[in-house]
Amino acid sequence: MSAAAALRVLYVDDDEDNRIVFQHSFSPRFVVDTCSNASDALAYLASHPYEVVVTDHRMPGMTGLQLLER
Repeated sequence: MSAAAALRVLYVDDDEDNRIVFQHSFSPRFVVDTCSNASDALAYLASHPYEVVVTDHRMPGMTGLQLLER
């Protein structure tokens, strides 16, 4: 396993198609987890180390910016 493959990425988007495309595009090089909302993302972040978080801005309940601020 290469060094890049060990990097963990969390992708947060309420659009399922976007999550599928992102995961298929980047999972060959990185470990990619996806969440459909900010609340689930916060739970993932509490229990897994991530080097990168990529998030949609406009999501119901909590925006991507609010998620990143937490």
